[in-house]
Amino acid sequence: MKIVNVKYQVYQFKELSKEVKEKVKATWYENEDYYMLSDGLKESCKMFLDENKIKYNDDLNLGYSLSYSQGDGLNFTGNFEWKKYLIKITHSWRYSFASSSDIVIMDEEGEEINDEKIEKQFKDLYLDICKKLENEGYGVIEYRMDDKEFQELCDSNEYNFLKDGKMVNL
Repeated sequence: MKIVNVKYQVYQFKELSKEVKEKVKATWYENEDYYMLSDGLKESCKMFLDENKIKYNDDLNLGYSLSYSQGDGLNFTGNFEWKKYLIKITHSWRYSFASSSDIVIMDEEGEEINDEKIEKQFKDLYLDICKKLENEGYGVIEYRMDDKEFQELCDSNEYNFLKDGKMVNL
């Protein structure tokens, strides 16, 4: 067995060249998993529902795909109360876009209503909320830190790099 000591020159983010800084940030975002996206979108959904006087239950669920592909979009499902109506929203399609959701509007006795005006009014409201949430999600995904923000991230987490931008743990 041999023991080999290797020395590396390590750099802070601010010490890297402009080109390498861009490479480091690109790599960072390629591997970003946006683990807080679901929680943030769900909280925003609750806020939009509250603003529109739509009561929701614990079964509120979001489904989304935000990768700029066919069928991408956002929907929410669950049981709701709006005005004097009970509303059940389900989604069982492969794609996540909101217009593929099934919306059933019932009266207080649980009987399905046949009122095109009310159905259109709620569906328009639903699609509007979904679109706002989708835009918010894309905004989170598309956001990119500038060099100063990224430097603060690196400093606070003690990230170091090789000259080519590869991150090293010390």
